[in-house]
Amino acid sequence: MSREIGIDLGTTYSVVAAIVDNRILVAENREGNTLTPSVVYFSEDGQAVVGERVLHMIIARPDYCVWEVKRMMGEDVTAYVHPDTGQKYSPVEISSLILKELKESAELYFGETVDSAVISVPAYFDNAARQATGEAANLAGLKVLRIANEPSMALRAYMFSHKEIRGAFTPWRTLAAAPWTCPSPRCSKRRARSSPAMGTGAWAAPTSPWQSRSSFSRSSRRSTR
Repeated sequence: MSREIGIDLGTTYSVVAAIVDNRILVAENREGNTLTPSVVYFSEDGQAVVGERVLHMIIARPDYCVWEVKRMMGEDVTAYVHPDTGQKYSPVEISSLILKELKESAELYFGETVDSAVISVPAYFDNAARQATGEAANLAGLKVLRIANEPSMALRAYMFSHKEIRGAFTPWRTLAAAPWTCPSPRCSKRRARSSPAMGTGAWAAPTSPWQSRSSFSRSSRRSTR
């Protein structure tokens, strides 16, 4: 039996969780902690080790470590060059090593095979960064169910854990479609600006698992106001 997981692929630390017995359970890594440092260490022969086991290597052997690769996602750059072998690694390849470590930690913790995941990313990630995250997950052996915005996933997790308040929030679609008016008397003459209609323009349904409703250009935002 395979299990679906949720991953918060963080800049400095990453977390993996799953829904078990109708509750959210955060998986522990090999060291027994729920937070896994997003650090990759390469040995002199090019072997990669990820996580807390090599966190001290950032100080001891910084030339053999790479971290904060999340900031490079979606960019056509080299994330790391091994000082001995000369091997070059892209941001996608480094992220795939971190995701693979999280996948293996989840399999050890839950005792089940993991083959698919929902991955949360910053809301400001554009389509290139989301595409790169999806490619990294595929390299790690994960089927991407969805690339979702971190604020949205945080709210969903909170509401899932607090079922008594589920009806207390106005639906996001209602908030997005509602007109906005400046409360200050100084701008009372300005027009109220509205979000685009549901299902059209910038709010059209995503065409791939890693596209987001908010991942449209700034020029598109200005044109919809």
